[in-house]
Amino acid sequence: MPGNSPTQPLTVPRTEAGVASLVADQPPGWEYLLFAARLLGEKDRIEPQYQTLISPPTPQPDLPHVTRSHVDRTISDVMSSMSTLVQQLEHQFNSATTSSAFGLPGQPGNPDAIAAEAYGIMDNYRQLIESGMRVHRLGNSFNPALRQLVDVLLAGLVSSVDTLRLWTRNFADTLETALASPDESIVITMKIVFEMPKGWAKQVKKARVAYYRTVPADFAPVAAPSYAGSQRRGMSPTAAFVLGAIVGKKVNRRRSNRPW
Repeated sequence: MPGNSPTQPLTVPRTEAGVASLVADQPPGWEYLLFAARLLGEKDRIEPQYQTLISPPTPQPDLPHVTRSHVDRTISDVMSSMSTLVQQLEHQFNSATTSSAFGLPGQPGNPDAIAAEAYGIMDNYRQLIESGMRVHRLGNSFNPALRQLVDVLLAGLVSSVDTLRLWTRNFADTLETALASPDESIVITMKIVFEMPKGWAKQVKKARVAYYRTVPADFAPVAAPSYAGSQRRGMSPTAAFVLGAIVGKKVNRRRSNRPW
């Protein structure tokens, strides 16, 4: 396969043979073409996971009961990890733009170091998808309110994934267009901004409240407590009875005046 030459359009290679030819020929801007090639290659490799993330969850009757605390913990952990990953991505983008991997002025870059910069960014992309999948799996519940909460959460999480996914594709397109320019000096500026959909936080809060109305708060009893004749404040008698049966003690359905 012939390599890129100054008389041919410079394009981002999509195969390993094309990458090898690019590195061997080293046309002007080859370092950035290689960077884009590794970004796109990793994006394509992770594509099946992305398609699963954006597909609607399917209710499954054989799933174990999902407690409110598990849902809360999952959401909290995922939101925390998403925030951390976005911060890491910002650092990685800044690192990539100033990295010596691309070579000092007048010097060639380091192919392995360039690939490492791209792989680092796309590893965070993969982790963003995996974090979203933790929420996606909650949507397999038969509880309609929980599925609604999951749908709202995924709308925000997927938007962050899509932001990076779209940037990766646009970077390659923009780079090819810029390198086709007859100008001797080229400056490419592409901003990436992670933003949640408008009103997303309020929608999450509303869906979360609606979900809470469908499930009791979780008990965390210690030292073999007795539930007879009492119940947690704010829990319905039926919910208290079911919870008591789980721990092997029958719960009196009559509300007790005993404070908690």
